[in-house]
Amino acid sequence: MIETIFLQLDSTHTNADFVFFKEWADYIIGIPTFIISTLLAFWIYKKQSFKKELSYFVKDKISLININSEYRNRFKIQFDSKIINDLSLITIEIINTGNQPILKSDFENDIELDLTQPLNKKIDILSYEIIDRSPINISNSLIKKHEKLYISAALLNPKDNFKIQLLTDFEEIASISIKINSRISGINQINQINQTIGNDKSLMDKILREVTQASIKLILVLSISIISGTKLFQELLEWIVILFKSSPQ
Repeated sequence: MIETIFLQLDSTHTNADFVFFKEWADYIIGIPTFIISTLLAFWIYKKQSFKKELSYFVKDKISLININSEYRNRFKIQFDSKIINDLSLITIEIINTGNQPILKSDFENDIELDLTQPLNKKIDILSYEIIDRSPINISNSLIKKHEKLYISAALLNPKDNFKIQLLTDFEEIASISIKINSRISGINQINQINQTIGNDKSLMDKILREVTQASIKLILVLSISIISGTKLFQELLEWIVILFKSSPQ
């Protein structure tokens, strides 16, 4: 009988130790997990909410003169009193695809536009101009130096864009490679994109924003669930309620 009582007391003492250990294990695991998850969620939110980016898109690259090679030698093409072999049109759109303004002071130098091709043949730019500024008060200009074009710096708010239209006498228009670069604060490089900003881009941004917000909520729910049901969690909730009640409205 006495031995049975001792066994019951020992069993009760063991269960109490286990409950005590489990409660403290919840604290030890739950608190750091909650803090780390909250910081991670905040970092994801800030990373997604701040995006400084400048991109360009090759809108057109077409030959304006399509003459059968059999008859090409029988024609002479003249552009501003200059005899040329072909006439091609290139249209490039430059866009602020981020959600932060790019200030004029962010540019260390002008935007450089360079036309190259695999065999290093000379590409003569016959004509160049900036067209379709959006908004129309973007105050930039375009100059030519040593077969390269330079675009002066200007304030570009999110989704601000402008187009550059070029005429060249290079025959193999498809082989021309276009490179645009500049040194801009907060931007590693000017990216080439495959489509202009528009409904597809806006929809993708919206989807990405919603996915990010859902991920943040999921991280917080998972971290809270680890310490839910513990006394510490209840005290934490009470402290948050008191904090919000005492804060100035």
